[in-house]
Amino acid sequence: MAAVALHVCRAYELGRDAMAGGESMRLRVSPRVAWFSRTLILPLVLATKRFPRGARSPSEVVPDAAESLLLTPDAAADRLQRVAAEAAQALQRAAGQRPTPRVTHAYFGPLTPHTTLRLLSAHTWHHARSLCLEPIAHTRLRQ
Repeated sequence: MAAVALHVCRAYELGRDAMAGGESMRLRVSPRVAWFSRTLILPLVLATKRFPRGARSPSEVVPDAAESLLLTPDAAADRLQRVAAEAAQALQRAAGQRPTPRVTHAYFGPLTPHTTLRLLSAHTWHHARSLCLEPIAHTRLRQ
């Protein structure tokens, strides 16, 4: 669980840091492929909260194995909650800026803060079972 939590944390941290002027992901496909992926694949990911089978995690969000081993489940959960809240705040602030900053995703290219937050949410949902969040998510959906 700690490795998955750290992976999800790193994604949120990347979004948060990009809004503070830090680096985004390195684009790993051509701009044309990124446009295609952003136009055709991203809407499906956002709607279904499922990522293409076999899609590799960009290196920027691959967790450090040693750090994962040292992270307790409670510490991982605390960190995930903290960085998710920080990223949401940073992306919300950035959405009101003009010009609106962009976060570069390795496969989708430049994303608005709103789309970035939606993608981060879908990414968290995608990993919910590994994070032991699924029962909570389903309970909220039924209410």
